[in-house]
Order: sequence, then structure tokens, then C-alpha cells
Amino acid sequence: MPLTIAIVVAVIVFLWWSHRRAVAESTPKAPECVWLASGEMRGRLREYRCDTCGVTGYTTGDGPPATCKKDLKGRG
Repeated sequence: MPLTIAIVVAVIVFLWWSHRRAVAESTPKAPECVWLASGEMRGRLREYRCDTCGVTGYTTGDGPPATCKKDLKGRG
């Protein structure tokens, strides 16, 4: 009897896990940012503006920021 219950629980967990995975793979992903240099330098920081979501990002490197900055919250 305990073995049967364990097998049923394992099957239910597997079905739940596979359903969550299928839903996660089918949801559309947000478009990646297309960074455009704004031409303004603020000290060592270079300013870039995302053409996709409209956020301003700063970087000290040679290229644009690697990730989208729209989910960052400001202080205050």
C-alpha cells in the first residue's frame, strides 16, 4: 500500500512539473533591447537608450549594457 501511494504521488508530481515546463516554454518572451548610443558621456559613464522599451542605461565599458534596465526601480 505505501508503495502504491508513493508511485501515485510521483506520477502526480511529474505531471505537474511537465505542465509547468510546457507553459513556461510556450509563453512569449519579451523582445530584447536594441541599445542606441545617445552621444552623451557623463564622466566615465556612457549613456544608451533602448529603442525597444525606452529605458536609459549607463555603462563604463565600450559597448551597450548587456541586460534590459526596465525592471530596475529607482530609490526614493
